[in-house]
Amino acid sequence: MRDLEHLRRRYADHVPGLLGARHSYAVLCPLVERPDGLHLLFEVRSAALHRQPGEVCFPGGRMEAGETPEQCALRETEEELAIPRQEVEVLGRPDFICNQAGFLMQPVEQRIHAKFAAQAKARLAQIEGLIKIGITGSFGKTSTKFALATILSEKYRTYASPGSTNTPMGLSRVINEQLEDDCEVFIAEMGSRHVGDIRELCQLVEPQYGVITSIGAAHLETFGNIATVANAKFELIESLPKDGCAFFGTGGEIDKLYARCHMRKVSAGIETGNVRAYDIESGPFGSRFTLARGEEHVRCETQLLGRHNIANITLASAVASELGMKLSEIARGIRKIQPVEHRLQLIRGPVSVIDDAFNSNPEGAKEALNVLSGFLGQRVIVTPGMVEMGEEEDRYNYIFGTQIAAVCDAAILVGEKHTKPIAKGLVQSGFDRNKLFVVASLEEAQEKLKSLVKSGDVVLFENDLPDNYS
Repeated sequence: MRDLEHLRRRYADHVPGLLGARHSYAVLCPLVERPDGLHLLFEVRSAALHRQPGEVCFPGGRMEAGETPEQCALRETEEELAIPRQEVEVLGRPDFICNQAGFLMQPVEQRIHAKFAAQAKARLAQIEGLIKIGITGSFGKTSTKFALATILSEKYRTYASPGSTNTPMGLSRVINEQLEDDCEVFIAEMGSRHVGDIRELCQLVEPQYGVITSIGAAHLETFGNIATVANAKFELIESLPKDGCAFFGTGGEIDKLYARCHMRKVSAGIETGNVRAYDIESGPFGSRFTLARGEEHVRCETQLLGRHNIANITLASAVASELGMKLSEIARGIRKIQPVEHRLQLIRGPVSVIDDAFNSNPEGAKEALNVLSGFLGQRVIVTPGMVEMGEEEDRYNYIFGTQIAAVCDAAILVGEKHTKPIAKGLVQSGFDRNKLFVVASLEEAQEKLKSLVKSGDVVLFENDLPDNYS
């Protein structure tokens, strides 16, 4: 531990002056302990202040409900780099924004990343016959990953990257430290905020199978437009070997990518595709549907809610089918799929809660409202609206407001300034003004719910709800 203590003494007194950032963090992470010493990653994270003052976004995610900035920094490090938060020390919280420290540490960080990536590539090569699957998409990739892992586990020893780990450093760490010698299938979630991110991840993992779940309005603040998003996700398909296989969801922009693909390919979706789902029922029990492949079909049941979850399961089933699984085996795996926390997660009680706090895109929000419409009782939504939508954000939130008006009996909007387009969409759609409430924080929203809902009602929490939304 001498190296760790040395770095603590060296940087602890200087980090605030170097960073000078109100919401920036120096995170010191012990990565690997070897006989020649403790290998460390010293990472500087600076918040990105987006359209609204006080809306704090860290690379890869946002503060969750009730989190302090320090807790967010620890969670982001744990999720993105797969480093347990108890092994991470937040050294500084300065008072104004500056990036000098991050700039100074870039060469060190790049060398560390390259070293761990090389180790990860070597580790993957050690496992003979390992099947490697890459999954990306604007949304649905984490849910599809876990669905696929559960289904494949009926036949194969399967390991999927944990949580939302989808960066080169995060994947390198889990490959180096958690991948077992007897693993038969490795599933890697691949995230991207810039062109080239997916290609870098493919150089690390070298997948034989590539899955694109969806293309939509996500991370437009870095991609600029949906066409660029599509090209960035297609890097996964371009990186596959000639004898590999590509899998696509169906509908909209993703159909264009399917047409661009000239290798072996499979489409999967609701009522369309090579593998398809139809006769869908949903409610408090979850969902039931028929899964079909060619002339074969099987009735399936899952705890998951929403047509988009059924679409994700169908896409996962297409991959499982390609890997030789029977429909009966796939259906057995589907029954075992667990809801992903904060992604249309149903919490049963006197008042049912649908927790969709991780969602932040127009398609997903629309689907969440569709799920809500299937419940009896008073339907209430709590939301700050959508973020990271670039110049189109106000338009998307206005449309969101019109959609809420068609489904909900009451709406609680978190943050007066940011949610004005939602309120406008609600009011112009004829929503009862007496059922529209605007609050400053999640705590206020929870207090309002106490007097608003009764047994038999259902509440949808849509998108992240940080305390300081403006």
